[in-house]
Amino acid sequence: MQNLFDGHVHIGQFNSRYFRPEVIAQTLLEIGVTRWVFSSTSSVTLGWGAQVKDVRAHLKVAWRESLPLLWVTKALLNSSSCLAQLEELPFIGIKLHGYLEPWNPHGKPIYRVFEVAAQHRLPILLHTGGCSRSNAGRYLQVCRDFPSVRVILAHGRPIIGALRVLATCPNTYVDTAFMPAADVCRVVRHHGAERVIFGSDLPIHKHFFPKQSIAQSWEIDVAALKAALSPAEWSIISTVTGARVYA
Repeated sequence: MQNLFDGHVHIGQFNSRYFRPEVIAQTLLEIGVTRWVFSSTSSVTLGWGAQVKDVRAHLKVAWRESLPLLWVTKALLNSSSCLAQLEELPFIGIKLHGYLEPWNPHGKPIYRVFEVAAQHRLPILLHTGGCSRSNAGRYLQVCRDFPSVRVILAHGRPIIGALRVLATCPNTYVDTAFMPAADVCRVVRHHGAERVIFGSDLPIHKHFFPKQSIAQSWEIDVAALKAALSPAEWSIISTVTGARVYA
């Protein structure tokens, strides 16, 4: 069986729905995903304690397969000058969401997070799109200022800005979460499959497509990408790039 790396998975509270960490882990295993990166959406609304509880519950089911990200909120950053929380669980990277929280792309708080990432040699999964402050192009300067930090522009939105950042900053990548297949192909055409990580955003599809099972949504996304890419490109996106970036 082919190894499958999913670079964008969530657990926990999302709007009115709670996605149980144990269920998400079991679903991924049943689908056949062999390695994945995950973070807890509970972090934004319920805080640090909820994040810890979610991550531990998920790792209990799939500690070999799953790689947790520390979701850094403004409150978490303000509570610790050096993000000591990185030592509490086996976090392998940082998640920032500039749409759910007002992270100024040029402000001191986000630069503090990047400094911590550089110090600990951690990648950052950075939400892009949804509003002007979180558009991919707005992060060009901070990505350029920290060339040692691997930055994944989740969703690659808008695509023009994402392409500009990729062209300027060799330390940047996109993931395919909710990206149209045509946009993924544009990135591959201009920068190669080595700059793209497959990411499903599982189980957030359930919020938008409640009649689909989580597994069905995942399979639909994979089928669309496989149809648009060559077998070699799909193999790189779904197995190689993520494993290298999150190594």
